[in-house]
Amino acid sequence: MIELVGVTKTYDSGKNRVAALRGVDFELGSSDYLAIQGPSGAGKSTLLNVIGLLDEPTTGSILLNRECVSELDDKRRSDLRNQVFGFVFQRFNLLPELNAWQNVALPGRYGGRSRRERRTRALELLADVGLQDRADHLPAELSGGEEQRVAIARAVFMSPKMILADEPTGNLDSTLAQQILSLFAEIHQQGVALTIVTHEPSVVASARRTIHLVDGRVVLS
Repeated sequence: MIELVGVTKTYDSGKNRVAALRGVDFELGSSDYLAIQGPSGAGKSTLLNVIGLLDEPTTGSILLNRECVSELDDKRRSDLRNQVFGFVFQRFNLLPELNAWQNVALPGRYGGRSRRERRTRALELLADVGLQDRADHLPAELSGGEEQRVAIARAVFMSPKMILADEPTGNLDSTLAQQILSLFAEIHQQGVALTIVTHEPSVVASARRTIHLVDGRVVLS
């Protein structure tokens, strides 16, 4: 599904250049459940952003179904992000002024769905994650576990091929983290690939494959 070939990412930091990724090569299949591990500053989040087309590599190529996405224009990349990937973040990234169903439905707004379609789909997904009775609540009225479940429902709104998650259980206690992992397992069983950045042993144990990043390089897969 996705292949990275010689991918590097360098950031300018004042007078210095910081190499976040240094020649990363690996493949992600359409049925993968991958955990990405490594110490802080190893380049894990950068790698996730590059895979999800949120950021462009400095050098190297990214192939999505054998198409070199590095050469596509911004609109095509944006369309692919919306169609292929769903994103889950450690800090949830819910819009505070929107209620739960409106947050879940956001990808549909960018995807051209009508308001009625968006609401119907969002309510179905909230029911799937056990939050049908919280649909009209704002993020400030939800617990951390509820916010993360809303974020997961949002991530699957457009029926993506792959979910990319950055420390999705990092702010949750062990009980809530297990609930989130159970949701991910259900999503994976439905044929969605998962790629998760994590420090949590329970997440690694759930994954089918693990890669380790150190100083921007894959050292073990």
